Amino acid sequence: MGEETHGYYRSASLKFCESLIKDKEAAQQIVCAVFNDLSNSPSGLRLTEPNFKSRLFILLRNQVFNYLKTAAKRELVSVH
Repeated sequence: MGEETHGYYRSASLKFCESLIKDKEAAQQIVCAVFNDLSNSPSGLRLTEPNFKSRLFILLRNQVFNYLKTAAKRELVSVH
């Protein structure tokens, strides 16, 4: 996936992630990780796929949920 794809979807992806986790830095890390995974995957999601945007946001949502689960576990451990 090229830079133009990342740039085109970056803003919307960041807004989406930030709306879920309220942490700009973590949202940026998640967006970068998802785009890196897509770029490095030989069978990854392609911009030309009809459902590209939907699938991209599903991937982002799943990464946000993983982040939130990990953060909750860290907090639970630090409380005890």
